[in-house]
Amino acid sequence: LNGSQDSTWVKKEIKQALNGKQVVSEHYLNYPGFSGYIQSVYNPIRNEDYEVTGVAVFITDITARKKFEAAIQSANANLSAIMESTSDRILALDLNFRYLAFNKTHAESIKQRSGKTIHIGDNILEILPPPLADIARTETTKAFQGKQFTIETNLPDGRVLETAYNPIYNEKKVVGAALFIRDVTERKETERKLKELNDELQLH
Repeated sequence: LNGSQDSTWVKKEIKQALNGKQVVSEHYLNYPGFSGYIQSVYNPIRNEDYEVTGVAVFITDITARKKFEAAIQSANANLSAIMESTSDRILALDLNFRYLAFNKTHAESIKQRSGKTIHIGDNILEILPPPLADIARTETTKAFQGKQFTIETNLPDGRVLETAYNPIYNEKKVVGAALFIRDVTERKETERKLKELNDELQLH
């Protein structure tokens, strides 16, 4: 980096670390051998007298993460409008089951059932009660593997939820899953009554 356009911030951050401060930064690099985003972590190295004698630097390629964040951010306005215009519960999870996004309907449903207020970054498996968390883990893992499908779940209170699981891709790589949850209790009850009526008609 010596003499490059990036040498200025590198020297500045190393100087801050030499002054005893841990520094975490993100930068975009464009070189023949690498083009993308990096995260740099500078940790002061101290001797027995707690004097700074050097700096340990850890560099991580975060290009994929930055691209995904940019995609989510650029679509955020339209996504928000769509997500809040439906009574369906909509949420998106990363590969660690953490919330990337959710609509108000989903948040209110969680609040009503568990008393918990959810935030972006929360782990859904720690939010849901154990039986539902087990289902969420099993089914969402299938979406992480690239499968797109819909299932029905019977809740303890008798309600029925229909959940569509959809992989989220970034350059052909699955980076999460979007879930669309609809309460189909009334529809299932109507289907049951129609079936009973049909069965009675066939007996006569």
